[in-house]
Amino acid sequence: MKITACICTYNRADSLRQALSSIEQASLGMDCSWTLLVVDNNSKDSTAAVCAEFARRLPLRYVFESEQGLSHARNRALKEAGDGFLIFTDDDVLFDPAWLREYVKAFAAWPEAAFFGGRVLPLWQRRRPRWLIDESLPLISGLLVRYDFGEANRPYAPREPTPFGASFALNLRRAARVGEFRKDLGVSGGVPGRGEETDYLERLVAAGGHGIYVGRAMAWHVQDDARFGWGYLYRYGIQKGIAARRANPGAAADSSASSFMTEVMYAARGALQWLRGRGDRCRQCVILMGIQKGLRTSDTPSPPPRRSLKMPLPAQWKLAIGKQWGAWRAYPETRRRLQTIASGPPILVTGAHRSGTTWFGSMLAASGIWHVHEPTAPYQSLWPEWYSYAPAERSNARLNTLIAEVLAGLHRRALNMRWAQHPLMPLRWLPQPVHRVLIKDPIASLASESLARAFGMQVLVLFRHPCAFVESVTRLGWPSKNLLRQFKADAALMQDWLQPQAALLDQGLESDDARISAAILHGCLCKVLWGYTQRNQNMRAVRFEEAAESPIEFFRDLFQWLGLRYDAQIEQAHRKLCAGAGATTTYHPHAVHRESQGLTAAWKTRLDPQIQQQIREIWRGFEVPLYAEDREW
Repeated sequence: MKITACICTYNRADSLRQALSSIEQASLGMDCSWTLLVVDNNSKDSTAAVCAEFARRLPLRYVFESEQGLSHARNRALKEAGDGFLIFTDDDVLFDPAWLREYVKAFAAWPEAAFFGGRVLPLWQRRRPRWLIDESLPLISGLLVRYDFGEANRPYAPREPTPFGASFALNLRRAARVGEFRKDLGVSGGVPGRGEETDYLERLVAAGGHGIYVGRAMAWHVQDDARFGWGYLYRYGIQKGIAARRANPGAAADSSASSFMTEVMYAARGALQWLRGRGDRCRQCVILMGIQKGLRTSDTPSPPPRRSLKMPLPAQWKLAIGKQWGAWRAYPETRRRLQTIASGPPILVTGAHRSGTTWFGSMLAASGIWHVHEPTAPYQSLWPEWYSYAPAERSNARLNTLIAEVLAGLHRRALNMRWAQHPLMPLRWLPQPVHRVLIKDPIASLASESLARAFGMQVLVLFRHPCAFVESVTRLGWPSKNLLRQFKADAALMQDWLQPQAALLDQGLESDDARISAAILHGCLCKVLWGYTQRNQNMRAVRFEEAAESPIEFFRDLFQWLGLRYDAQIEQAHRKLCAGAGATTTYHPHAVHRESQGLTAAWKTRLDPQIQQQIREIWRGFEVPLYAEDREW
């Protein structure tokens, strides 16, 4: 087993000396060969001399990387290590004597794991600050580089946070599939940056890799008091926001100008926390302010400002104030439309993700109904798990409580209505006449039968061509194996529905082709959902292609079935949603202004015939009587 430990460093010779001295103690008693790789990222201090000193006592190899940036240094380490296992750590970390040996034991115990994460705790040079009450606050723990899930070595649970750069390891054979660290993320010289290792590990998970938490590989991150100054905290947040925007361009589209008002809101909240004596929460608000700033920051240099006799208001202020004014002006009409919605059973639009549920929900929302977007998606912070399975005979009480609150008009952060983007808009905080609720939520699909029976819902279950699903999911880089692994571990789901397809699930988990895994995931979801529609009269199966072929006629009939008003204003809105009016050149996964008919067969030109045939064979294995005709392929 080839083992390489790597420290990437820049102009921190004194700190590096302490780290090397600590790792020397951690290497005592090693019964296997290993290499310590130090990547000097263009240092101008005595880094090279320190490495030469320790090379006499450690199996140390010194490499100079002239291309500035932590990602460049880590990519150099990937090339130098070649194969085996590569442990990354930092030059401001100290190590438990068993740190290296525990990693080696984990490599031997889980040789097929793609990555490993060690336990990291803060080490205070002086005393711990009085203001720090809760080290586990999400943003504060990142600032402290505190990564603690206990002392046991174990596989990561689904959706557990990936490890920090201070102590993580890669199985280079498994990691090769995702290539290098992104060079536009991470620290570069004296310029702060964030997110390169998080992005890399998330890509590795999306490619099907699973990780091991090595709780017994203990390390301490030495705390620098300068990191807790207000200016540093704000800059830290800005870099996190920039990293989030670069890693997910959709985040920037969602944050635009209203994020300036959100930043002001965090400032007010931080001041309140300070008055309450919660300095840790106050500092977290400062980081959140920086994140909002980072989401708005452009990568392109701004043109020089024009000379003006008076300073204009920032564009963010103008747009944010304009949106607030627009929301209040439109509020009487929005409220009037809500009042005209007749009472009726709740409506749930669900199906596999990427099956057109966002477009379908928006078509129904044109009626003016109270429209809630994916309340069970973990990113809404209302529910912790993706695709929770809740059979009708064993309903989930916590999930039912959440949905009951949503149907009562609560949890308005999940509202998907035109004038509800900001907490200060009237739809978000004034009492509203919620007579009937539309929930669009593919994440709730495996619980949809239980919810339909518990709340008397009318459920519309969307099905989309298997090839269209596979093409869409793989083009976006959305993971499939994590959900397959979750389904395989759910004994009730397997027993009730998927046991006959257990071999297909194994194939999806073992395959290196993301398209095969996606096809099997789609089959799993569709088999359960088709079964639901066949035994529940209030659950209606809808083929996306059928709705998109003649959308005006289809939705006119559907509105009648649902008991919703259909008039000329709604028809005009539908034509815009189906013909692409207002579409932009920037793609966003939840955009709805699309040419609906063109979406039904786009996969035919994007997937080669061989993979189309493989997807068809997988689809047959799930025995869902849709898309069975040759003409549909």
